[in-house]
Amino acid sequence: GPRGHWRFLEVLVVTATIVSFNFFAPLAKGGPSAMRGFDASQMLFVATGDEAIKELFHGEKRMDPGMLVFFAVIHFLQTVWTYGLGVPSGLFV
Repeated sequence: GPRGHWRFLEVLVVTATIVSFNFFAPLAKGGPSAMRGFDASQMLFVATGDEAIKELFHGEKRMDPGMLVFFAVIHFLQTVWTYGLGVPSGLFV
């Protein structure tokens, strides 16, 4: 229907916004701009979900508490925004 095109456009805009934010968010802490130079807390934004969870709970590297709080708040807001989309979707992990 006519609303389907708007919903599709909404999904594209939300996806582009979240991906763009997650690409630039690790730079908020400062440090190197190359991903290979990111510390463990910065990698949470760019790693795949399973890699990030594994590093978060089983990693030996020290993580910056401020960056962890920043990641948690941003991830929560992105999750709420994603679930608020007007399209049928499965559970994102």
